[in-house]
Amino acid sequence: MRISAVLGIYQALRVLCEGTDDVRDWLTGSYNGSIFQGRAPLAVITSGSLDDLLNVRRFLEAGMQGLYLEPDENDTGLAPIHDEDIVWV
Repeated sequence: MRISAVLGIYQALRVLCEGTDDVRDWLTGSYNGSIFQGRAPLAVITSGSLDDLLNVRRFLEAGMQGLYLEPDENDTGLAPIHDEDIVWV
């Protein structure tokens, strides 16, 4: 089960992040979301708890599916996206 959770986290990060620098920044940044509680995602992943691993995997999978992700202090100042901002090619 742990290997499956780790592989799921790896897959989600490959989809959600643009490169290894983004992955590293995300893993080492601190977040105040309900599952992170001010801890870095890497600290949550390496806590030794299967529940923590699965929660991070579920969090990232929700992001891949376009579901709501809790805003964080890193998200302040972002302008909302409107329909006219989307360009279909």
